[in-house]
Amino acid sequence: MTEMQEVEVPEAEDTVDETTETPAAESTETKPAKEEKKGKRAKLPDGYGTPIQFNNKLNEWLKAQAEAAGEDVSEWDDHRPQVIYSYIKNRSKEDPFPVVFVTEAGEERAEDDDETRPALRLAGDETHDQFAEAFAWWLRKEERVKTRQANAAKKAADKKAKASAKTEDAEPAEPAPNELAEVEEAE
Repeated sequence: MTEMQEVEVPEAEDTVDETTETPAAESTETKPAKEEKKGKRAKLPDGYGTPIQFNNKLNEWLKAQAEAAGEDVSEWDDHRPQVIYSYIKNRSKEDPFPVVFVTEAGEERAEDDDETRPALRLAGDETHDQFAEAFAWWLRKEERVKTRQANAAKKAADKKAKASAKTEDAEPAEPAPNELAEVEEAE
């Protein structure tokens, strides 16, 4: 038979678990003060408004226009601010959206960079006249849309009239020869 060897097991040492510190030890340590977070965007100086502020005024104005026209506005769907930012990003050369890029100090720049943010010049009081330049652009845009729709409708009507005139003027097509008649003649 084999003999079993005795293995000595070392006695457990008294150790202090670091995870079980006393609350008194934690309170004596000083916690670092929280740093104030700065906004990502520069603050706008007086005389400028944000595209979102313009969008809010635009929604109020559009809703008032719809009510005046007798439309039901109980389930009014607001104009989304992303559309305004799309107009800013995709400005046309002929009639660009009236945005300026402003630093916190009030300096206007031609293009957006890390120190600027898009803004609209303010004029007038707290009504929609405050964004007079942007509202004037909006009205011109709506007229362009109506003109394009009218031109597209006219073009479609002209195309339809031309197609119907062409079919009326065309001579009736000769009926296709009967295949059986060809076969009989060939025999």
